[in-house]
Amino acid sequence: MHKPTSVYADTDRGDFVEQVLGAAPPGHVDKLTLDKLIIKVAAHCDLDAGDLSWPCRQPITVRAKAIVCYLALRRLGSPGAAVAARQAYSCSAVSQAKSLFKQNAALQKLLA
Repeated sequence: MHKPTSVYADTDRGDFVEQVLGAAPPGHVDKLTLDKLIIKVAAHCDLDAGDLSWPCRQPITVRAKAIVCYLALRRLGSPGAAVAARQAYSCSAVSQAKSLFKQNAALQKLLA
């Protein structure tokens, strides 16, 4: 397993949301799914996608899961129950993950 880096270290990675969500070319039909989102966020945070599917309290994993929750709910329109099941969270934990962004200016800047 590789050493996780800070989710805040985004200086040379470009616009995070555009990188994760991607700008599909015209006529492109490959829709971003929850599984693809998890893979992209995990890669961005230098984690394995499987790390986001198990209960974990490591700060980098918690932040990555919070990013997935936010983007899945706000940008993909995924149901909270589906996000919760995929990340070994309760529905309440998915909702609480969104509050992390209200309290954390660095994460808000990352997703702006």
